[in-house]
Amino acid sequence: MSEEVLQSIAKTLQLDEVETAHLFDLVRAGAGNARKKPARGRAARQVPENVQALMDAMIIAPAIVQDGHLDIGLAHHLPRRAADSSATS
Repeated sequence: MSEEVLQSIAKTLQLDEVETAHLFDLVRAGAGNARKKPARGRAARQVPENVQALMDAMIIAPAIVQDGHLDIGLAHHLPRRAADSSATS
């Protein structure tokens, strides 16, 4: 982030000199620790076999599998036949 942008942020937030210096320190510290996010391609979405087997066995309930980012890796909805039979009961 450029110095001009940081100065604009500090001015907009009406920061004093100490607060502005702290903002700059925070940005510098964060820039040193910046990492690229890992690619979230097809390999990242693979579901372990045991989880897949569990999902396959759940035939009367909707279910989803989410990763640590709350991305849905696997989902299935309540089968229509189960929904239809419960509506007529």
